[in-house]
Amino acid sequence: MNELKLGSRYFKLDEERSSLNYTLEDNIIVDCDIDMNFLEGRYEEKIITPYIAINKISLDAEKLNDIKGNILRTSTLEESNKREDYLMLSEDEYKSFESLIVEIIDINEYKAHIIVSGVVVIDEKSDYKKEIFSIEANIKTKINPPTSVAQKVGSSINTIYKIMPGCFIIFGGMMTILTSEFSTDGVLIGGLLTIVGLVLLFVSLLKKEK
Repeated sequence: MNELKLGSRYFKLDEERSSLNYTLEDNIIVDCDIDMNFLEGRYEEKIITPYIAINKISLDAEKLNDIKGNILRTSTLEESNKREDYLMLSEDEYKSFESLIVEIIDINEYKAHIIVSGVVVIDEKSDYKKEIFSIEANIKTKINPPTSVAQKVGSSINTIYKIMPGCFIIFGGMMTILTSEFSTDGVLIGGLLTIVGLVLLFVSLLKKEK
């Protein structure tokens, strides 16, 4: 209990810096995430300080007791990377999970009893080295800070920005088709809207590449 087994090595949990953090919205538990810090130890002839990050697990519960028994499973690197779950061996050395199981065995307002296990890829390039890992632990439970109005507005603006290119392209195309037989102005406006949409789409793709 409270020890990470990574291959044949063991690392003690830093209980003060480990927690399951849950989010409340309108008295509903909507998600939780897990931070697990460990004390330093030796692995492959070097000293490491492991850290496990499990990002948001979607929930819909009125009470903490309702999320008891909840299980998260991932089975591919792509899924793990999309969720941005990882094991950090040391600073700037992040490792993805080839498979991951997170189970909430028991939970209350003070502690959560969890089991985290799976396969972590240590080296994706040369020999594709991977290790089996597992830990059963009791960690603190904490409430995430409420989302601020500014954060909610920023998220809404970001969502609008993402869908805007498609809206311009669709409306522009529809206007061009519907007015092509009786209005040159409509065709012109439709063409301009389509061009604006394509430009916005091009700009958003450039930002993603950066």
